[in-house]
Amino acid sequence: MEAVQFSPPVGYVFDPTDCELVGFYLCNKIANQSISGIDYLIPQYDLYGSEEPWQIWNFFKQRLRQKRDDQDLYFFTQLKKKTSKGSKIDRSVGTGTWQGEDGGRGIVIDNMRIGTKKRFRIREQRLLSARWMDHARI
Repeated sequence: MEAVQFSPPVGYVFDPTDCELVGFYLCNKIANQSISGIDYLIPQYDLYGSEEPWQIWNFFKQRLRQKRDDQDLYFFTQLKKKTSKGSKIDRSVGTGTWQGEDGGRGIVIDNMRIGTKKRFRIREQRLLSARWMDHARI
């Protein structure tokens, strides 16, 4: 994990709506449009790697100087397919797997669906417990 140079103003809290996340930030990221501070506020990071969710959370929470545990963290991440020709997504992380909790809720702007918000929880292989929550916007 590497540090990115950016300092938000004192008291600044990044709290975008679902429509802003998909309609502005994600669309601009896909179109390679530069947004000041975006790599700091929404870093590109492999959430489906070998690190445990708590390790990722602790690193980025400290980096973003967040004081409260109830503040959300946002990431751009590349989905990984289980097989090169398949359509199923490999959602493994650390020693567990992100497991879907719902079918998703549409993100709509001007009566047009621009994405879906889904809830995921981490299911640890060895403990079969759910302790972390992920809200994916796709």
